[in-house]
Amino acid sequence: MNPLLRSLVPIPGLRLAPEGLWRAAGLVLAAALFALVRGNGYDWAGVLTYAAYLLAYVLLPGAVVLAWAERRPVGWSGLLALALPAGFVLEAIGFLGAAAAGLRELHLWSPLAWLALAALLRRRRGRPLLRLRLAGHHAGLAAALALAFLGTVVMAASQMYAESPLADGLPTRAIFHDWVYLISRAGVIKHTWPLDDPSLAGTPLQYHYLMMVHAAAASWTTSLELGSLLLRLIYAPLGLALVAQAYLLGRRLARTPWGGILAALLLIFVSEVSLRPSYGEPLFLGLFVRWLFVSPTFFLGMVYCGALLLAVHRWHRAPTGDLRRYAWVGLLAAGGTGAKGTLVPVVLAALGLWAGWRWLRTRRLPWETVCCALVLLAAFSVVYLETMASWRSGDARLRPFHVFQLTGFWKENLAGLTAALAPWLPGRAAGWAAQLLCAIAIFAGTCGVRLLALPYLLGADRTRRDPLLAGWLGAFFVACLAMGLLLELNSYGELYLILMMRLPLSVLTAGFLVAAWRRAAVWRAGQGPVWTQRPAVTRSLLAAGALALLLTVGLQGSLWWRRNLPGLGEWARTASDLRPDPEMRDLREALLWIRQHTESDAVLVPNAFTPENMRRDHWGALDRTLMGVHFYYSALAERRLWFEGPHYILDTTKARIRANLAANFFYRGQPLEAGIVAAAPSYALIDRHLRDGAAVTLPVGARVFTSDRFEVYRLSPSKPESGDGGL
Repeated sequence: MNPLLRSLVPIPGLRLAPEGLWRAAGLVLAAALFALVRGNGYDWAGVLTYAAYLLAYVLLPGAVVLAWAERRPVGWSGLLALALPAGFVLEAIGFLGAAAAGLRELHLWSPLAWLALAALLRRRRGRPLLRLRLAGHHAGLAAALALAFLGTVVMAASQMYAESPLADGLPTRAIFHDWVYLISRAGVIKHTWPLDDPSLAGTPLQYHYLMMVHAAAASWTTSLELGSLLLRLIYAPLGLALVAQAYLLGRRLARTPWGGILAALLLIFVSEVSLRPSYGEPLFLGLFVRWLFVSPTFFLGMVYCGALLLAVHRWHRAPTGDLRRYAWVGLLAAGGTGAKGTLVPVVLAALGLWAGWRWLRTRRLPWETVCCALVLLAAFSVVYLETMASWRSGDARLRPFHVFQLTGFWKENLAGLTAALAPWLPGRAAGWAAQLLCAIAIFAGTCGVRLLALPYLLGADRTRRDPLLAGWLGAFFVACLAMGLLLELNSYGELYLILMMRLPLSVLTAGFLVAAWRRAAVWRAGQGPVWTQRPAVTRSLLAAGALALLLTVGLQGSLWWRRNLPGLGEWARTASDLRPDPEMRDLREALLWIRQHTESDAVLVPNAFTPENMRRDHWGALDRTLMGVHFYYSALAERRLWFEGPHYILDTTKARIRANLAANFFYRGQPLEAGIVAAAPSYALIDRHLRDGAAVTLPVGARVFTSDRFEVYRLSPSKPESGDGGL
């Protein structure tokens, strides 16, 4: 056993040989790889291609910048926890910069530039940039972290793979519209500059689209389908990064690798306290796992959450005059803003709380914390104003406990509790007290064993933990909880605020468990308080505590398994050689022809979203969700639409004007000049499945494609290149 580990956590030696633990780690990783490959239709070439792309275009630049910023070699955990998220930002900067210059080909050769920088840095320092060592005492650590990573793959298979069946990287049936939305945005990032909204060509793309930039860059470089990247492959590196971040935070807080292992396992496998088997009917707020995949940008946001927690802590440990930390934290803050717009405001609030607490204790303003907050604010402002200014504040307003209205406990008990308190409390006080009691119960049920983080924050193990990190994690937890409970955002966006508390709570709970083990070892040695020096009392207390812990963790862990098992079983029963259903087959036939035989900057004018069709249930022909949210045209064709669907469009006036002009063109025989549509080539797309009587007054030669369902007409005067699948 590692001597340092033995000195910090006095536990009996492990009886498993390192060779057996390495085999266990290998088997677990093999199972994770099998799930990833099977989810990708057994496309080994695609999985290996993506792995090679990650190494060359993401991990390499991230490792170079991390080694430069920290002035030391990068290890395994740092490579995954910090270099990977930094690499996503650098990849996006490089790809978008090359697109802006009209030289996308430069992105292909960018790894050579990073290799040259790595060689220069190594020569100046006289030592390698990476320190990737493996030894026998790493075997147990590798096996435990591999198990945590397998947990993320199981979650992906249950919550994403099972619900988004793919064939050749494209959906085989209607899937959740938000996932199609991501593919649609990635398609326009892949082909055009400046970045347009693919659902309203000619208007700026406003969204936290860092994940889509990664998918677009990877697809443009490797020719992999965007669907494979966004609905399958990307969750492997995100899962690795999140596990590595929990491990690093836990190890640093408890000053032992066991703290890191426990933090990773608590983060991944421990669900809420509830007996309800479905994420769709939470008794408390047990939506963390589900929301990682309902909104994949939240998963990437969690990765940057962990990276910023580590970076801010390291900022306060670095020499005051080291300017490299400014660039490093600013880079991660820019990436966090591009990944999820709600992340950095919570980090800023946490820094404010932390600075205030430190000032109260020392009566000295912590200028290093203030400078860190200013760097974060500057990075956030630059990215947010450029990419998300049109969203403004997300309709944020003060509305306490609004997020808890999603829970079954709130719906089932608030009215009864209010009635029970009414005879004892005057007026509205009964309602307020009932809401507070329900909120406390929901919070406790959501956390379960992670409630042990609270006594740890209040003073447990003060002498052996990292006090700086404990205070920072506590401030971040309070900021997540307070903002999530007090604010209301559009579409329950406050969920993205409060659910982030799972990471700091898992790390702090791991610290508590390590501290409890240390305390138990002292008691067993007869060195505790007088009342613990009686063996019978000590054994009884330890047994009762261990039993309560095992029962709670067992309940929460079994619920995680029960909630993921149905989706995992459905995915396992799904054939790997799927074929699209008739609706999707017709869509793919026409829209892939458009992708392959029209200009990359072409604009499509559809008949599907005209006012006539929006007044009737014709959109069911597109995705059968009957929700009026469709992005299949732009997603599958990887082309911009003149207007597409009524939702998520910020300039509704322009969309309405365009829809009316298109209606006059399709139904009333009025001309639609190509110059009105766009300066780029433009096409009319008629979906006859809608049976809306759409027709065009164009020459016969303008029709470039026809099928049983679709017709495509060129509005611009020049002809597209010929190819199979047209007339």
